[in-house]
Amino acid sequence: MNLQKSKQAGFTLIELLIVIVVIAILAAISVVTFTGIQQQGRDSRRAGDSANIVKLVSTCMASESGAEWKDISTLAALKTAVKSGGKCSKSSNINDETLDTLVVSDPAHSSKIEMQYQICAPTGTSDENIKDNITGIKIAYWHEKDNRTKSVTAGEAGNCKAPDA
Repeated sequence: MNLQKSKQAGFTLIELLIVIVVIAILAAISVVTFTGIQQQGRDSRRAGDSANIVKLVSTCMASESGAEWKDISTLAALKTAVKSGGKCSKSSNINDETLDTLVVSDPAHSSKIEMQYQICAPTGTSDENIKDNITGIKIAYWHEKDNRTKSVTAGEAGNCKAPDA
């Protein structure tokens, strides 16, 4: 009786486990990196959109004679002014999607898109009189990377508050 060991070609269980562990580690690194890049992209978009809105409003308030720019004391009035605000806003790159991200409540920590619109008046102006003395605006947004609210202002922003919707 002749007993021979048969050698079969293939990978051992240990070799297969090592390969699976290496692939899992690479996948975990990729997911973490991708999440960070998405977060930076959202932060950049909110910062850019905020700056564009503030620049548009400050430019149009200073140069337009149209009535729609005289009263931006409510969020609805701002949206109407941007959509129909003459040559000043026609050249802007602010679209309806960006305007829809504006809210009057504080931007939620979990929000990936919300930006709070605030109207501003000179320092010392009471909250009741801000609507009659608008000298600037402020857009606040949640910055995910720094885990805090950031804002962009234009004009004199001594006393700012969220207007009526």
